[in-house]
Amino acid sequence: RSKKTIRPGHFYLLVEIDRKQSTEAYQLKSIVDGALTKTFGKAGAAEPVDILKVVDNLAYLRIHANAYTIVTSALSLTHTFEGSPCSLRVIKASPFLSSLAVPRFLPLATYEVL
Repeated sequence: RSKKTIRPGHFYLLVEIDRKQSTEAYQLKSIVDGALTKTFGKAGAAEPVDILKVVDNLAYLRIHANAYTIVTSALSLTHTFEGSPCSLRVIKASPFLSSLAVPRFLPLATYEVL
C-alpha cells in the first residue's frame, strides 16, 4: 500500500484594501499585477491572480498554491497605487473558498451558557 497526499491546486485569499477611494475589480487587478512585477519582476508578473469578488474594502482572490508566498509577500509590500496611498492586507488564506466566509473566532455571545 502506498499513501498519497492530496495537495490543493489553489489558495483563496481574503484581502483588506486600504485606500481613500473605492476600488473596483479591474483596479485591484492592476494593483496586484503591479505589485508582483515591482517586487519579483517578470517571474512575479507571470503568476496568475484571479479577482473573484470585491465588496467594499474586502476582496476575494484565487492564486495558484505554488505562488502563495510570492503573492502574499507582494501584497504586503504594496504601499501606493497611481501616486496615492494604498495597502493590501491578507486577512485569511485557505485552500477552501467556503472557509473564508466563516469568522475566525466567533464572539462569546454566540455560545450558550450551560
